[in-house]
Amino acid sequence: MEDFDEVVAQVRSRLEAAACSCALVTEDGGVEYVAADGEGSAEILGVRLPAGRGLAGWAATSGQALGVRDVRADPRFARDVAESTGYVPDDLLVAPFFASDGAVRGVLTVLDPDRDVSSVLPLRDLEIAAGHLTDPDLPAWSTEFEAGRLGTVRGLPIPDVRAWALDGATGAGVRVAVVDSGVDADHPRVGGVAGAVAFEPDDEAPYGFRTIEGPHEDLVGHGTACAAIIRSLAPDAEIVSVRVLGSNLKGRGSILRAGIAWAVEHDIDVANLSLSSRSATMFGPLHEVADAAFFAGTVLVSAVNNLPGPSYPSQYSSVLSVASGPVAGPDQLLANPRPPAEFGAYGVDVDVAWLDHGSTVATGNSFAAPHVAGLAALVRSKHPHLTPYEVKAVLQALSANATDG
Repeated sequence: MEDFDEVVAQVRSRLEAAACSCALVTEDGGVEYVAADGEGSAEILGVRLPAGRGLAGWAATSGQALGVRDVRADPRFARDVAESTGYVPDDLLVAPFFASDGAVRGVLTVLDPDRDVSSVLPLRDLEIAAGHLTDPDLPAWSTEFEAGRLGTVRGLPIPDVRAWALDGATGAGVRVAVVDSGVDADHPRVGGVAGAVAFEPDDEAPYGFRTIEGPHEDLVGHGTACAAIIRSLAPDAEIVSVRVLGSNLKGRGSILRAGIAWAVEHDIDVANLSLSSRSATMFGPLHEVADAAFFAGTVLVSAVNNLPGPSYPSQYSSVLSVASGPVAGPDQLLANPRPPAEFGAYGVDVDVAWLDHGSTVATGNSFAAPHVAGLAALVRSKHPHLTPYEVKAVLQALSANATDG
């Protein structure tokens, strides 16, 4: 069952809007509101509009997203419906979402988003949030990589770029940090680690955490899964565990920043970040350390959040941002010409290593990211002098939707 309530609440919060609602297309082509959050939310639920009526009906009929200022002057606006809810907006955004056969399945509507926020937020971000409703079994951003939506990206003027980039590479000489919940070094799919450090909360410590060098366990299984994926692609890479998450798979933004900084200071070549912060207060601190990694030569590979909305450091251009995509196999990529989700990789129904030397099948952008980290390790292994932006360009050229040169 799709969680429309959660999506509309998150979109409303992200845009600091008065209200957000979701309507599904009915059998007769109209729309019926099934979820809402904010002003007039209780009154709009169950309201049905005939085909084409209202801006939501217009979006459902046209299949196009739209942003309208001074919506009361727009002839498509169903003012009587708004008045029946007790709230008439000034500004409005609508975005359709689609069924697997390409037909419009419903519409997401945002009422009176904060003008300062929405003026810098592309309408496409609302379309992405709506796209999340298309298939609730896939992580957010995955729909960006669907056939017919993706487009092409430019490759490199190198004959057989895959052979140039990867042939003979094993990851040898490359240090890869798994910044996560820890890594079980004894798991047969991991095959040992070359180093480990844990950052643990400590309110009495100068920065609110303490640093513990040396072996540690994986508190969840998540980090072990990521490390094993990297090992499967780059068998000779040196894996370093940087534990920043607790047993609930959560952690402080300041500790995430410290973990990334540690990786930079210890000459890590590639760092996998299958985690993120959604805190606006961490935008600046994480941006600063991501830039430091970029200039120091550490390739940061970051999963985008599994739910719609911004997450850090995946939003930054200095990192390689990754979502799940419909790729042909673990060593395949798709490149998105419309970031922030730059790469689509293998992340749906993945057989991953887990706790107690076991395994499980999991879906998430978390498991797509280490596939890209593994490929980045291979590229760095064969071409150690490539900078992070050059590694990104090579991976784009390796993508299935890259053109020739």
